[in-house]
Amino acid sequence: MNSVPPGYWSDRFLARAVLGGGDHYPADRVSAVEVTAGSAAARVRGSHARPYEVWVEVPVFTPVQWAGIERALSADAAVVARLLDGTVPAEVEALVATVGVALVPDATELVQECSCPQWSVPCRHLTATLRALARSFDEDPFRLLLWRGRGRERLRARLQTLTAARPSTVVPAGPETGRVPSPLPGSARAYWLGEHPEQLAWPDDHPPQDPDPAIRHLAGSGIVVGRRNLADLLQPLYEDLTSW
Repeated sequence: MNSVPPGYWSDRFLARAVLGGGDHYPADRVSAVEVTAGSAAARVRGSHARPYEVWVEVPVFTPVQWAGIERALSADAAVVARLLDGTVPAEVEALVATVGVALVPDATELVQECSCPQWSVPCRHLTATLRALARSFDEDPFRLLLWRGRGRERLRARLQTLTAARPSTVVPAGPETGRVPSPLPGSARAYWLGEHPEQLAWPDDHPPQDPDPAIRHLAGSGIVVGRRNLADLLQPLYEDLTSW
C-alpha cells in the first residue's frame, strides 16, 4: 500500500469545499483550529483589535453509519494495520464511500459562521480558516475522522475488537491416505453395545436391575389408554430397553 502523498488530504478537502486559489489571507492571523465532532473553530485577527470568531460545522455520521464504516475498514487488513500504526491511508476514503457517505465533506455540507460584519459567505476569515483546517488534516488526518464523529482512540479500539472477533481462515486438512473408514453397525443397539453385547460384564456390586417392579406399579394405577391398561402398552418397550 503506497503512502499518502504530501498534501493529499488538504487538496481533497479544498477541492470539495470549492475554494479557489484567490487572494490568501495571511496564515499567521489564524489561530490553531480546534476540531471536535461536527465542529471546527478558530480565531482570526482582522482589522479590529479583537479577533473574529469563526466556526465551520459539518454533519457527523450516525452510529449506524459508523458501525458500517468500521466493518468496512476492519475487512481490509492492510488498512487496519496502517490505522493502528497511526496513519490514515488514502484507501480509507473509498472504504467509507461503500457505506453511502463521503468522508471529505463538500461545500453543501458546511455550515460557516464568522463574527465579522461582512455579508459574504465564506468571508475572507472563513476562507483563511478553511485553509488552515485543510493544512491540519495533512498534519493529522485523524482530525478529519474526528470532525465526522469518531476520535482516534475510539476508532482504534473498535477496529481491534472487530478484527479480534473475525474468524481466522482455517485450511482444511487433506484426506488421509491408506485408511478405510469402518462401516456403521446395522442397528443402534449394536452401535452402543457392540456386535457381542453378551460379552459385557456388569460390576459385581451393581448387577442389572429387573424392570418388572416398575411395570407392576403401573399395573395398579388404573390408567387405561384406548381400553388397554397402560402397563400392557409399555411392557414391549420396557422389554426392548432392558434387553440390552
